[in-house]
Amino acid sequence: MLPGSSFVAPNSALREALTQQITREISAQTASSQRYRPLAEVVDEKSVVNGLVALLASGGSTNHTIHLVAVARAAGWVITWDDIDALSSVVPLLAQMYPNGPADINDFQNAGGVPTLIKTLAERGLFYLDATPVFGTMNDYMCYPALESNGALVYKTAPDSLDSEVIARPGKVFNPQGGIKLLNGNLGRGVMKVSAVAPNDQTITAPARVFDSQHDVERAYLNGEFTQDVVVVLSITALRQTVCLSCTS
Repeated sequence: MLPGSSFVAPNSALREALTQQITREISAQTASSQRYRPLAEVVDEKSVVNGLVALLASGGSTNHTIHLVAVARAAGWVITWDDIDALSSVVPLLAQMYPNGPADINDFQNAGGVPTLIKTLAERGLFYLDATPVFGTMNDYMCYPALESNGALVYKTAPDSLDSEVIARPGKVFNPQGGIKLLNGNLGRGVMKVSAVAPNDQTITAPARVFDSQHDVERAYLNGEFTQDVVVVLSITALRQTVCLSCTS
């Protein structure tokens, strides 16, 4: 992916220019060219940590606690939930967008998007600028694409946040900790997207319902059985069966 191209709107002239440019870039990175950059040079420990830091600073996604762990392991790097939890203690929340805020992804893009977020992290010493990206250098990823009047694609230095309600301005944070934390208890371990939960809702007390299958949970929901606060517990046996099925599918 080209720098700053993540959330450029489809069906726009800029998206079309980026699509054409990425085609040229990929075609030029053959094994016989001087620009050849194999994946093994890109996915290293610094790029993995950069991905985790950006994830936590933007609010976090519990999906990525599976995806990034798997990507790292495939590249030979062991990342655990404990590592993510430790990083989240020192990486502040710097973005607010749904579900940890009313803004949507378009608001995030208009506030400066990924280039501004990376610039903000780099200025706070939270990003490896000597990591090796797919194209260019990490400094290129602190720039955003734009079209000149003649239709030429150019890159400009990312600004500070253009909307302080969506991306934090210099010296400001939305929360001192990142978006994901590890939960431990007598029922097991899990990760939680704390950025999407108001502080007064982060501690709850409710009766538990234990199920042997996710299908039983669905049936209970469709039967209208969840009419009050409840903690739904899926048994370890059921979870193991689900994981095994996912691995073989």
